[in-house]
Amino acid sequence: VDWRKVALPAVFYFIFGAASIRLSASLGNLKPLEGLLGFFLFIFAIIMGPLSDKIHLKGNVPAAVGCGTISGIMGGLFSMGGPGMAFYNLSVAESKEEYLGNSSFFLALAATENNALRIAAGLVTEKMLPWALGGAIAMLLGKVLGDRVVRIMPVNTLKKSVYGLMGLSGVITLLKSAGIFAAG
Repeated sequence: VDWRKVALPAVFYFIFGAASIRLSASLGNLKPLEGLLGFFLFIFAIIMGPLSDKIHLKGNVPAAVGCGTISGIMGGLFSMGGPGMAFYNLSVAESKEEYLGNSSFFLALAATENNALRIAAGLVTEKMLPWALGGAIAMLLGKVLGDRVVRIMPVNTLKKSVYGLMGLSGVITLLKSAGIFAAG
């Protein structure tokens, strides 16, 4: 983990994530905004997939602040803070291993903060805890399997895979917001 690349976006993620969680608790129905998020993720993935070798962020303060802020807002409102930081980490990491380390560490911090704030705000109930435990186990297994696959995967394929999954996530989010696809 390269702390210099994780610390600043994490600070802004925490600030804007906490504010967005408080906002989401008072807003209620976020379905219309979820549709916009899904559309944005899909379009972003379509653009970045083919252009990921040509478009790069610099690891500077504006990029760290911007990606941390956007990820915090997305994480707080929709529990989907990963895409902004994936874009940032793919751009500034010097290797696949650094990308995975920085991303895994950041997402672990973000999930811990988000879950604690959601529990404190009453957004997570006791009934949800078995599902959360199952999700945590699935994430750990995904991390272990993902690390093995990425070791043999070329960097270009990694980038395209990340953006492809981001696009798929956008489509699923869009379909869920339209009531076409029901999850859970």
